[in-house]
Amino acid sequence: MKSRTVSPDRYPAGERSHLLIRRWLPVIVILILPCVSSSQIRELPLKALFLEAAVRFITWPPDTGAISSASPQLTIGVFSGDRLIPHVTEAFRQNHIRGQKVRLLTIRNLHDIDSCMILIIPRTQASRLGRYVDYCKNRPILTVCDTPAFVREGVILSIAIENQRISCTLNKHSADAAGLKISHHLLQKASVLDSRGNP
Repeated sequence: MKSRTVSPDRYPAGERSHLLIRRWLPVIVILILPCVSSSQIRELPLKALFLEAAVRFITWPPDTGAISSASPQLTIGVFSGDRLIPHVTEAFRQNHIRGQKVRLLTIRNLHDIDSCMILIIPRTQASRLGRYVDYCKNRPILTVCDTPAFVREGVILSIAIENQRISCTLNKHSADAAGLKISHHLLQKASVLDSRGNP
């Protein structure tokens, strides 16, 4: 089936403005948040907001298993006790990603990860980090943390606070292995590690 682009002229002026805001808001967030002091905005909501924006600049392989675009939901795996959970819930509450509603799934065993498109690994899981990284290796799953050191261990994306500002670190080698394509908008704002884990 051929795709069809709908001209903005087909929408009323007010709706066109709304569409433009929705289209460009993630770009604005990615550009502005790294410049905002964490003292101005609470740390956890700031990280969740950046994650919601960053996800829009990552492309997953089409129709891959549990993350098929035919699925009505996009699943984010989380771990019980993670303080980021309510803020991620709020950040994604009214937004769709790839036209899909977002739901959070509490991870209790490795096989729960199979249905996830994103896996948030908190620092409390440091002792099990290797297991999760190995399980997600070469799978189209965006692994996320708030500890830059985890990125050197194979986690794809870290969203942390450094010097009171948002800091984004990407493991490009892990992203490539997972089949994820990172937009230049996000790469420009991130510290990108090479295949050896070096900046």
